[in-house]
Amino acid sequence: MQQKHRCLLRHTVVALAIIASATAWGSDEKKSPIVIGSKAGNGGDADPIAGTDKDQDGIRDDIQAFIAGSKLSSPQQAASRQFAKVMQDAMRVDKTDLAAVKAISIRSSRAVRCIYARFDGPQSKPPAAVVAQLREISTNTQQRSLAYRSYAQALSGTSGALPTGNTCE
Repeated sequence: MQQKHRCLLRHTVVALAIIASATAWGSDEKKSPIVIGSKAGNGGDADPIAGTDKDQDGIRDDIQAFIAGSKLSSPQQAASRQFAKVMQDAMRVDKTDLAAVKAISIRSSRAVRCIYARFDGPQSKPPAAVVAQLREISTNTQQRSLAYRSYAQALSGTSGALPTGNTCE
């Protein structure tokens, strides 16, 4: 069973890299905001990429509310928050600092592996769907989408290894 998950994780990481590369060269079409509950997470924020993070935990309040409102176990919520924080950092990193960009890439791989570990069961949402949904919510405005595309472009030509062991924080 572990081998199956390792293979699925490997394929998901490759697929996500392909998607990131493809979207980095995609159209400049304006992306519609995704509204979660009563907050869109993009209206009136001082920093249009960072959004509102009242408790300063590194996760936008609208994403935190989405995760908290989802019917997930505590470990699944923690894994989702870990990935959401990495997404936020990926959009805000200095794209000219290759070491910082690679460090976030490693954290992203660890967060994805954690999601695969926590969303493992017949009643669980598919891990790839969890990653895709959190990525979509995180990049819910044109500015955030462009910031994430810039991060993906900064990774172009780099390589990395899949993490092993328990990668959940």
